[in-house]
Amino acid sequence: MKQLTQISADSKQTVKFILDDNTQFTLYMEYHDNTSGWYFDLTYNNFSITEQRMTNHPNILRQYQNIVPFGLFISVPDGTEPLYIDDFSTGRAAVYVLTAAEVATIEATLVSTSNK
Repeated sequence: MKQLTQISADSKQTVKFILDDNTQFTLYMEYHDNTSGWYFDLTYNNFSITEQRMTNHPNILRQYQNIVPFGLFISVPDGTEPLYIDDFSTGRAAVYVLTAAEVATIEATLVSTSNK
């Protein structure tokens, strides 16, 4: 799990990340004042998603786990969402890139928890 540390308090920004297999994804992030939240677009090879709200989630890409070989863990320790423009730059919130193995571990944990 690697944290995306280059996220600033700019309302619009693009982060590129190189995966272990030397492929790359692009994460475009935009802060919306009117809804007090961060939204993202993600592009990986021929796959893209747009205007997804960033929420506190162990793998916000869970529904795409059979399409992309990585995940994104959005962490807000107080249990809320990234609500402020400076959440990532101050450390109140964080984005981590998960490997396929980490996605599988999280998925196994989610499935076993939901079966209880």
